[in-house]
Amino acid sequence: MKRVAFILLLIAIAGFAFYWFNRGPKEPPASTGEVQALFLESIPVKADDQAWQDAPRYSAQLLLQDIVDPRLMKPSTTQVKVQSITNGREVAFLMQWEDTTVNDLPVPASFADACAVQLPSTSSADLPAPQMGEEGRRVEITYWSAIWQATVNGREEDIKTIYPNSAVDHYPFQAPSLASNQAEQEAMAQRYAPARALQNAMAGPRTQP
Repeated sequence: MKRVAFILLLIAIAGFAFYWFNRGPKEPPASTGEVQALFLESIPVKADDQAWQDAPRYSAQLLLQDIVDPRLMKPSTTQVKVQSITNGREVAFLMQWEDTTVNDLPVPASFADACAVQLPSTSSADLPAPQMGEEGRRVEITYWSAIWQATVNGREEDIKTIYPNSAVDHYPFQAPSLASNQAEQEAMAQRYAPARALQNAMAGPRTQP
């Protein structure tokens, strides 16, 4: 009896070890033809939430932007993996793609990493034009930008951060005479940032990416 019990114990230990070393992250189920939303009472707000492992993953093949200049004749990204979770009132999307570089600086003649989701404003079997809708048939677009993400994550929005090798002679709101008066310094900075002074949302500072 002891020998049998010992063998059973070894089998149980071996089975647990196999599970432990091979458990790994579960691959989400595949979705064919369309993005299928998983229904949950609570929508996850983080990309590493375990709930995404149960949401079907749809691989969307991307089209070339060969309609207007600058035309992209060779795609830098060929596909995006899309998952969706809804609670019946709100919907969340998780999108993933292969990218070997991080492009998150607001510099001229350069596109930052970004993605967007476009949905019709009203439900209908006949969808509006995919090019941002059309007259009388509105769409809603949610846009994410790596530039805004970096800002939300704490990156400073100043010249030296974007151009580390730049040399700045003088900014009025950085004058030494204002160093002891923070309120006056902030007021001066607003005058030299008219978009922010007018509370233009595109000018920031951002709290969401």
